[in-house]
Amino acid sequence: MKRKIKIHGQPENDFADQTVDAICHALQLRKEVLTSGRNDKYVACARQVICYVLIRFFNVTFAQAGKSLNRSRPAVYYNLNEAIKHLTVADYTFMEQWQKIAPILPGLKAKILP
Repeated sequence: MKRKIKIHGQPENDFADQTVDAICHALQLRKEVLTSGRNDKYVACARQVICYVLIRFFNVTFAQAGKSLNRSRPAVYYNLNEAIKHLTVADYTFMEQWQKIAPILPGLKAKILP
């Protein structure tokens, strides 16, 4: 069975998975830790940053983001809302992670623009 094509000719979740991998590399965080049940502030903020980037910057669906993070759609929705709150109040841990991934965002965006 063929997978659906969603993002500019890439299989449905390949782009989301590649983005998660690139952000994990920038944050020096193993993807296994990110997708595990570990929920300390650093890992939780990393999930929130990833959800925010995938959904707001790249229009990835909640379901696609959830598959890449091993989370449900409601969990992705929650993480997105938490990311917006952290941006509003400039939470230190969140902003520190944001500054680490900001340099790689243009390169990721260039991958999906025609």
